[in-house]
Amino acid sequence: AVTVTSLAARPRVDPSGKVYGDQFFRTAFLQASRDGVAWTPLSQISQTQKPVDGSWRRFAVDNREAYRYYRLLIIHGHIGREMRFLSIADLAFFE
Repeated sequence: AVTVTSLAARPRVDPSGKVYGDQFFRTAFLQASRDGVAWTPLSQISQTQKPVDGSWRRFAVDNREAYRYYRLLIIHGHIGREMRFLSIADLAFFE
């Protein structure tokens, strides 16, 4: 078990340099679990502006407890609720 205190994510960028900011999440929740069944909400992450470059975005998490499982539950993307495809190039968790 680890205590995650921040996470970072970056949007997908294709080889030509096009940033898929529309597909990056706008609203998400970081959740944690000790058993993989019952999930505890740790933090809501909101981004009002879609990414325009492929840089990492880092988010602090107010968490002092160790959990075995973590997940990022994405609620909305930047295109709107009708968009069913979202993407993240990389996602990292930090202690």
